Amino acid sequence: MSTSDRVRAILHATIQAYRGAPAYRQRGDVFCQLDRIGSRLAEPLRIALAGTLKAGKSTLVNALVGDDIAPTDATEATRIVTWFRHGPTPRVTANHRGGRRANVPITRRGGLSLDRRGVNPADLTDPDG
Repeated sequence: MSTSDRVRAILHATIQAYRGAPAYRQRGDVFCQLDRIGSRLAEPLRIALAGTLKAGKSTLVNALVGDDIAPTDATEATRIVTWFRHGPTPRVTANHRGGRRANVPITRRGGLSLDRRGVNPADLTDPDG
């Protein structure tokens, strides 16, 4: 049984215990929170990495994924906030201020490299923020 399976089993047992407890039968907010937690368990795992320059963040991403997707170099290799998401093929999308989105050409040389010509880093924004 995986850790996720054990957590789901604990959550299910918790819901059953609350349903049987008279003090919680009328507490819809408790069941709403437990349902929300259950829904999050079905979503992809999200990991945030932050650190100083050359701290090994890209190396850790590559190790977690099992592939060289984050560029690494002896000098600074990543200068912008980067979101990695699972997909069938590698692709990079620049999210510009004002809502414009543009695909950025990439190559695979020791990680994914992108051609930033024509992409002003000051014009990029967090797609989820």
